[in-house]
Amino acid sequence: MVHRKNVEMINADDNSDDIFAQLVNSPHTRLPLWREDPDNIIGIIHAKEVLRAIKANGGSAKNIDFTKIAHDPWFVPETTSLQEQLALFLAKNSHFALVVDEYGDFMGVTTLEDILEEIVGEIYDEHDTSSEEIKPLKNGSVIARGDTPIRDLNRQFNWNLSDEHVTTIAGHVIDIAETIPLPGQRFTQTSTTPGFTFEVLKRRRNQITSILIIPDSAGPEK
Repeated sequence: MVHRKNVEMINADDNSDDIFAQLVNSPHTRLPLWREDPDNIIGIIHAKEVLRAIKANGGSAKNIDFTKIAHDPWFVPETTSLQEQLALFLAKNSHFALVVDEYGDFMGVTTLEDILEEIVGEIYDEHDTSSEEIKPLKNGSVIARGDTPIRDLNRQFNWNLSDEHVTTIAGHVIDIAETIPLPGQRFTQTSTTPGFTFEVLKRRRNQITSILIIPDSAGPEK
């Protein structure tokens, strides 16, 4: 699942030119459409449908009602297993689902590509952009943004950090610390191989924004 904080969405009340510009500049072909509140998702816009509508409108995005060309949103519970969701995607012939918790609150999105990547590894295409969330250091340590998904770190560095209870590396550190730590504080995890030391580099209010991750295999810091 891509956490809701990292999901690009479209405000249905924006003007049509702004919506079209956002779609053109997005690396994604499907974007959730919301109105009044980001939790109130009213549809999913597909770039191909938008292009068809613009062509039918004489090549202009003006006065297009994007809510009418959006597909109905599909909500799935966060407790759905990978195997179950893959079967649902295939049965429904769909590639995109919205994940909600037991109270119906929006948690994030999952796609068929996400699930395939869990099985076969990272899939890159010509529209993928290089991540600025993760910065490997020469000694084997890594600086990561707090909202970096744990699964991205595990894939890139062949680690086995648990994302069973939290999604991001900041959430992982908070889970270990059992509080929201301050910059400069370090926490060691020995329950995995390799073990890790996490140092909080930056914090904004109650949000950890940058973390130094030091695996046991890392060389001396310079």
